[in-house]
Amino acid sequence: MMRALAHRGIDGHGDWREGSVALGHQMFHITPESLNEALPLHDSARQLTITATARIDNRDELFDALGTPLQDRAGTPDSALVLYAYAKWGERCVERLEGVFAFAIWDAMRRRLLCVTDPMGAVPLYYFCDHEKFVFASEIKGVLGAPGVPRILNEERLLGLALPALYLEDFCATHYTQVRRMPPASTIAVTMRGIEESEYWRPDLNRRLPYRTEDEIFEALRELLFKTVRAYTRSAFPVAATLSGGLDSSAIVSIASQVTADAGHRLKAICAVLPEDAPPGYNDEREYINLFENWPNLELIYDTAPDRGPFDEIAKTVWSADTPIISPHHYQIASNAHLARKHGARVILYGIGGEVGLTSKATGYLAELFLGGNVSNLWREARAQARREGRSLWRLLRSDVVRPLIPHSWLQRIRPTSLEGLPEVKGCPLAAPLLRRLWRQKSDVIERLKFEQRSGFPDHRANQLNVILNLRHFGGVVNAHAGYEHVAHLFPWADRRIVEFCLAAPGSLKMKDGYARGLVRGALADILPPAIRSRTTKSSAVLDIFERYNRQLPAVRASLDAISSEDPVRAVVDVDKLRMLATSELPRTDAAWRESDKLANLWLVPSGVHLIQFLRQFDNFR
Repeated sequence: MMRALAHRGIDGHGDWREGSVALGHQMFHITPESLNEALPLHDSARQLTITATARIDNRDELFDALGTPLQDRAGTPDSALVLYAYAKWGERCVERLEGVFAFAIWDAMRRRLLCVTDPMGAVPLYYFCDHEKFVFASEIKGVLGAPGVPRILNEERLLGLALPALYLEDFCATHYTQVRRMPPASTIAVTMRGIEESEYWRPDLNRRLPYRTEDEIFEALRELLFKTVRAYTRSAFPVAATLSGGLDSSAIVSIASQVTADAGHRLKAICAVLPEDAPPGYNDEREYINLFENWPNLELIYDTAPDRGPFDEIAKTVWSADTPIISPHHYQIASNAHLARKHGARVILYGIGGEVGLTSKATGYLAELFLGGNVSNLWREARAQARREGRSLWRLLRSDVVRPLIPHSWLQRIRPTSLEGLPEVKGCPLAAPLLRRLWRQKSDVIERLKFEQRSGFPDHRANQLNVILNLRHFGGVVNAHAGYEHVAHLFPWADRRIVEFCLAAPGSLKMKDGYARGLVRGALADILPPAIRSRTTKSSAVLDIFERYNRQLPAVRASLDAISSEDPVRAVVDVDKLRMLATSELPRTDAAWRESDKLANLWLVPSGVHLIQFLRQFDNFR
């Protein structure tokens, strides 16, 4: 197992054993307190041992509750703080922890192993359990590295390539039949009697904010945003952030540039842009990115990701991900990581996750107004929103008011789902016989998920909760790119504290005067550049991915042509379909692809190639 995870231990490694129990750790320093950290940490007096990936943000609060002397606090690593908290409060300590973490504690006196994940699942934990052993690791490859853990394909999981919402149906399943993922905000206690699973937190739809005025809400939110970003930038090394010119990343950079100055670091903003010699027809966000050119304590790093593309380092990317689900934009994330490390940073902050709260579009709010009889406000907001976004008022009312009010069961009867009826299937690389068989097995679930995901509910908080659940599933899986082991990808806007606050905020502040994403606009009114604060649109994030795709296509065609007619991967992957699609280049401009029927190729061909590579690890597909 330690060999399988050796790539993570660039700052050393350690292990601890006692009888049939063994814990290991691959060290990667980020916070100042971690520089002298040694894991696993064994407390011989209490007979407790911990291994952890943890950044605990409420350190002072915990130290106060524990009665820790001031002189002992600065040098105490977060993992030791967690161990002390467990020694005092037992398993209930998880209810007191704020931050990003996953840890395991062996309690020798109770002969009990406790595994814990953080509230949003930012740090994943995977495990295998049978009648002889319990094995866990932060990556699936670590679990598979243990003797006696079988490597068996979970074929049913592949249907998520056709309908990603299916991944939420069994959150804990992976693409390996007997390897499971721990849910967010969960604990697993392992004893000789077996395992006990429990959940210690979930988003509360009924919670409301205690503030009386809009100004109080915005002031409290701004204070929370600064507090959270300050916690995420606690680093002994420089900090980087991505900057796209949109609201989410601009909000991160606006705040992080201030709080890193207090720590003596200059924030590095990595900006994906087109090269100067890019072909005509492509656009980037330089117009908005350049608003930060003279921003205090900020260095802009323009990234054209030279010579990169969606088919980069296929074997290494699939190995890093432990899954065939890989975005065709993974090369940009790899480029971000490379530049961050080049500039000495071990942390990259992303604006991803804002949609779960801070920049929520309040989907369902207009239907909510209608149900509440607030027709005047509905009419005013709908007209203002249609005007600002350049949309037809009647189409907006149909999609945002009428459609959410139609019961999902009615829609299912009116328009039952067929295999060919979902556009996602067009972008699915699975062989037709396998796809039909898996579809039949999951037909009832697919019917329900299709309409829940597409129609939404006439309740903006219920829709927001769906987005939160989606993010909790995918948010912790950030390994799907080459070079992931050298930098931590962090998502401040997906922090539990911000998610809770924004979920409880009134819909009237999330959609205000025709502006969606009203919370961030109000809370950072005097911080964001005005041109960004008032944005209602954003350019395509694909930049010149079509050009990169076409450039790498000949090598892809050659690899597909080399697959024989007897190759066992054909039972899973429609290789002939991939070969046919790989003969056609994608349109070369943003405008052309919007009208093209080839857009699905951008997902289908890379996902098929990655799936083929993923299957090669299994004996029956070699």
